[in-house]
Amino acid sequence: MSQRRANSRPNYVAGFAAFAWLLIIGVPLYALLNIAVQPQTKYTDGGPISIPSSPTFQNFVTVVHSGFLGYLWNTMLVAAATVAIVLVLGVPVSYAVVRGRGWISRGIFRLFLIGLAIPAQAVIIPLFLLINRLGYYDTLWGVILPTAAFSMPVSVLVISGGMREISGSLYEAMALDGAKPAQVLVKLVVPLSRSASPCSTR
Repeated sequence: MSQRRANSRPNYVAGFAAFAWLLIIGVPLYALLNIAVQPQTKYTDGGPISIPSSPTFQNFVTVVHSGFLGYLWNTMLVAAATVAIVLVLGVPVSYAVVRGRGWISRGIFRLFLIGLAIPAQAVIIPLFLLINRLGYYDTLWGVILPTAAFSMPVSVLVISGGMREISGSLYEAMALDGAKPAQVLVKLVVPLSRSASPCSTR
């Protein structure tokens, strides 16, 4: 009985910490919404957490007329193309890394691990020169290809980790049925590796 009473006591420390965390998250969101519905002059006079006296939606109209929908469409294209490239290339590479027994597969996996240690800031100038030489400057491909390249190492690491969880007996059963490596990849590995895909967690 005493243990139940102890468990039913309010945890003031946890409540205060939760309230503080709510303020840390809520105040910036309120300031963002506040600046979105106020004219610039009144926002600078009242401050970021002031109560809007005359809210307006003119700011949203201005953003839409300035080409925001085009920027949003470009972002969606870049995201979709990047995910497609990473999946089309990352799944076969991960399969080769997991099922390969030679030094080539191990070397490829180590190469991708090295890619995790290289920050994008270290190669931004050579990358810009390369994109410029290829004629992709100021194009969507100039954004898609580098983004996919920087996403490949972590994608191969995650997908290969999921493929390693597949039981070896399943591979042997597919081989006994006469399945080729490509059929094993499509009919066995890909369906069982969906939970390890970087896209499945978003």
